[in-house]
Amino acid sequence: LLHANAQFFFPYSMEVLINNFGGVKENGEIHVKETFDTNFTGALHGIYIDIPAAYEMMWEDGSVKDYYFPITNVKVNSNHDYLIENYTDGVQIRLGSEYYYASTNEVYSIEYVLHTKDLDLDGRQMLFYNLISKNWDTYFNKINFRIHLPKEIDENTIVTESPFVAE
Repeated sequence: LLHANAQFFFPYSMEVLINNFGGVKENGEIHVKETFDTNFTGALHGIYIDIPAAYEMMWEDGSVKDYYFPITNVKVNSNHDYLIENYTDGVQIRLGSEYYYASTNEVYSIEYVLHTKDLDLDGRQMLFYNLISKNWDTYFNKINFRIHLPKEIDENTIVTESPFVAE
C-alpha cells in the first residue's frame, strides 16, 4: 500500500458540502466527498488516506492557535477492501488489499463529516480546510474542488490561499 516513499500520479477531486444535508444549518458541519483517480507506476496494493482532525493555524498577526475538528460518518464508496482507523489526531483509511495488487488505474472514493467550530475571529467568516493532508509522498497532477455554501455570498469577497507555490 502506498503511504510513504512510493511514487504515482493522479488527478484528485473533492466536493465539500457545507451544512447542505438535511436542510440549511450553520452548525459547522462540512460534508466531504473525495475521489482519487490513481495511475500507479509500480506494483502496489492500494493507498492510505490520512484525514487530519488536529490543526495548528498561524494567523496574519503571527499568533498560533490549535484547533480540533472531530471526524464522523466515514464511508468508503468505492468497491475496495478497506480499514478505517481512528486516532487522536484524525482518521486513517487503508484502501486496498494486503493480498492483491491494485490495477494500474484505480478510482477510490470516500466521504466523511468534519465538525468545525467558530474560530473566534472577531466576526470574520472563514473556512479553513486542507485539501491535501501533509502525509502524501506523491504527486498530484490535477486537483479539482467545489465548495457548496449554505447561503448565497458575494463572490468578490472570496479569498483562497495556499502555502504552496505552483511551479
